[in-house]
Amino acid sequence: MQARELPSVVTPPDGLWADVRATIEARKVAHLPPGVASPQTRGWWITPGRLAAAAVVLIAATASLTGVIMKAHPSASVVERGQANATVSVSWQASERAFQASVLEFREQLEVLHDHLSPETVVKVERALATIDLAIAEGREALLRDPANAALSELLASNYRQKIELLRRMTQLASST
Repeated sequence: MQARELPSVVTPPDGLWADVRATIEARKVAHLPPGVASPQTRGWWITPGRLAAAAVVLIAATASLTGVIMKAHPSASVVERGQANATVSVSWQASERAFQASVLEFREQLEVLHDHLSPETVVKVERALATIDLAIAEGREALLRDPANAALSELLASNYRQKIELLRRMTQLASST
């Protein structure tokens, strides 16, 4: 058969387009890479606000526990404190400067993004930071009394890290909303 012999107009049967559309729609499937949860499979409780609240509670609880541990150490005499202060100043001076620089940097970032957080979240964060600051002060005081105590040094460093981590997470949360 030659091309000249074919009809010049071909009319598709009624309902053909509906069948084509149904076939296309039936094959539309989104494949997510492994490890990516869709909104339907993610738990209802996983929201940025709830994660932030959980972080605040965890950090506050850890800082409170550290405070209790720090209070358990007996007091030292004034002379021992003076000697310990010199030792702690030397050994912690560089570390504290680095911790405080990080805290200041995150505080400044968070201050800029302050309006992106709900007032309730800000109150909870400030409360947790106050608890951590208390634990840092108590840990520092305990380290002044016992400057050679490696466990106290680690607890104090841990409190600083918790403060930095809380500020980092809040900064990320505020910048993502």
